[in-house]
Amino acid sequence: VDFIKSIWNDVYQWFDENQALIQQVFSIYWNAIQSNIQTVLSVIQVIVETFMNTFGPFIELAWNNICTVVITVWELIKNSIQTAIDVIQGIIKAVMLAITGDWSGAWNEIKGVGDTIWNGIVTNAQIIFNGFVQILSNIWETIKSVASSAWETLKSTVLGLIDGLVSGAQSAWDTMSNA
Repeated sequence: VDFIKSIWNDVYQWFDENQALIQQVFSIYWNAIQSNIQTVLSVIQVIVETFMNTFGPFIELAWNNICTVVITVWELIKNSIQTAIDVIQGIIKAVMLAITGDWSGAWNEIKGVGDTIWNGIVTNAQIIFNGFVQILSNIWETIKSVASSAWETLKSTVLGLIDGLVSGAQSAWDTMSNA
């Protein structure tokens, strides 16, 4: 026990004598660590912002076009199923009318089945066309957005350069006139 107390007292005395130095070292390292973390986070922020500014519009375009394709396919499936149900119902009605001897009604129902099939085909063509138009619209909007963003960046850069040149020239003029 005395041996442990002796070691403890030595450690305590060493810590007491070097406490200011230890705090100073930890403070320096802590500040360095904080500075490094802030630098790394700043770099990550720039990378993420650059990535999103560069690829964000294209990611949005891809997502919008995926949604358009899914919606278009869903509408095609719905229309095809509805058309098939209407055709089956029309055929059943035509058969029932033929069984009861109403040949005129059966013929009208058969013509109605033909109209239903034709209307289903036309509606599917319209759905496909509208989906295609929406995809082209999404592409066009992305091109406009990217071009506008590029123009604003170019304009801002050129204006910044001009401001810098004017400021530098003004500073040089002021330095020469004060000399």
